Amino acid sequence: MNSIREHARRFRGALSRLSPLLHVRRRSIVAIALMSTCAGLAEAVLLALIAYVAATMSATADGEPLTFGPLELDATIPSILAVAATLAIVRLVLQIALARLPARLSGTVQSHLRTELMDSFLASTWAERSKEREGRLQELMGGHASHAGGAVLMFAVGLTAALEFLMLMGAALILSVGVSVAVVAIAVALFAALRPLSRRLRRRSAETSAAFLEQAEGVAEAVRLTEELEVFGVEEAERSRVWELVESLESRFVRTRSLARIVPIVYQSAVIFLLIAGLSVLYAVGTARLASLGAVILLLVRASGYGQQLQVAYQGFGEAVPYFDRIAGAIERYRAEARSIGEHPIGSIRCVEFDNVSFEYRPDTPVLRSISFSIRSGDAIGVVGPSGAGKSTLLQLLLGLRQPSKGTYLVNGVPASDAEGSAWHRQVSFLPQEPHVLAGSVAENIRFHREWVDGDAIERAARQAHIHDEILSWPDGYETVIGQRADSVSGGQRQRLCLARALAGRPEMLLLDEPTSSLDLRSERSIQDSLEELRGTVTLIVVAHRLTTLSLCGRVMVICDGRLEAFDSAELLYASNDFYRQAVDLATTRGSFLPA
Repeated sequence: MNSIREHARRFRGALSRLSPLLHVRRRSIVAIALMSTCAGLAEAVLLALIAYVAATMSATADGEPLTFGPLELDATIPSILAVAATLAIVRLVLQIALARLPARLSGTVQSHLRTELMDSFLASTWAERSKEREGRLQELMGGHASHAGGAVLMFAVGLTAALEFLMLMGAALILSVGVSVAVVAIAVALFAALRPLSRRLRRRSAETSAAFLEQAEGVAEAVRLTEELEVFGVEEAERSRVWELVESLESRFVRTRSLARIVPIVYQSAVIFLLIAGLSVLYAVGTARLASLGAVILLLVRASGYGQQLQVAYQGFGEAVPYFDRIAGAIERYRAEARSIGEHPIGSIRCVEFDNVSFEYRPDTPVLRSISFSIRSGDAIGVVGPSGAGKSTLLQLLLGLRQPSKGTYLVNGVPASDAEGSAWHRQVSFLPQEPHVLAGSVAENIRFHREWVDGDAIERAARQAHIHDEILSWPDGYETVIGQRADSVSGGQRQRLCLARALAGRPEMLLLDEPTSSLDLRSERSIQDSLEELRGTVTLIVVAHRLTTLSLCGRVMVICDGRLEAFDSAELLYASNDFYRQAVDLATTRGSFLPA
């Protein structure tokens, strides 16, 4: 009894999660229900008429009244055949519509899920998005959404089968109450007997869903590390790792699909015994008319077919639910971490301040501790410190990607989190240490989905980034197509393209994370010239390890162990701060790099 309640609870839970999606297409659900009912009625009457005609023709008793239970019909065989042909056409039209509507409903739900998944992902905080494992979101939007759409398809197919089953059983009930009651009782018992197999199928399906995600994550990692795999000559090891994921998925998939095929076979075999039992009941209660007997047999055979469809739909629904659950869980997780969008207009950025700001990724493990400073418009600020000191986290806070755990981040005296969103994105820009390009033209890469950035702004930004002349030398100029890996451009060119992207919107504050650390001298010089030209017109905040880059900064922050150890001019820091002085001396001896 407890297992029945648990099974019902899970089924209701799955339907409750599906109900918002089904509500979106409730007209389609109502249409499916109405057409299924009409198709079932048409088929029930059609089968009864066929049985009557067959019995009448075999008995050569044309013209005798047709009597089924309490019903009596006085008609000729030609007229009955005409009615039967009409019903067959009506049923055919309804069945064609019923074949299309569930497929359309499933496709709509898949699109809705993919849209909701991406919308909620993009609307969540950057802190939440940054935790997503590579390949996972792609698989959720791909194979998992398809399987989740299958849950809706199975629901629609099951609804159709259930209603047509009921219509046929209703007709059989009119003809023979005893047989109909026996059939329904056996059908209920059969569903109950197959419930353990259905539960096992759902567990297997959940394992297969997890294996799909693991494979997607493994393949995405292999693609990302493809260069390193070849350089280190470890392709075979990586192939073995991915192959283990593929084999694991194959094993789970085979077990799931095998069980999915076994359940209908068991049901079909049981249906044969159900028919035998039904005929036994007919024989026991007795029947005086061949037409009634033939109609009951036809109705039972067709009802058993719909019963099998219902069983298949039920188990298919259970098999697809784990995929839907994972998508719904991801959407809920993203929505729970939705970022707040401020509405306070901030105008030009005159001042940014940290007031006793601390940040921690894990409770009681601060990465930044009680940091306070003030930066004015037009300042050029350098940020240095050892690896792990918190420099990148500081930039993420300044960009608004993360929020302080304690303290306040102010822009023009207003909390940065309250700043109006679209204005903030226009006024603050960023050049990451590892720039990424789109698969598209050079102009599209610089514009970066911002339709308000016109051709003049693109060319101006390219000139500021000292890459305009090189772009013109390429085959199609600004329309030259580059790939996601930017194989057609060098690392320095890619860096300057992304600098042009950062400048195309005319930002008032530009943050750069080690913009020249991996560049050749010529590319470094170009970036350096760009920053020199921007100094004074844009607020610059630069995490840098090269003395040449720090030379353009009026003041430098020294971040050590999550604390702002010093913040002053390079000359004063050299005289007063041990880390900065030792770093400069070491860089002067060994090259232009400060120690990370």
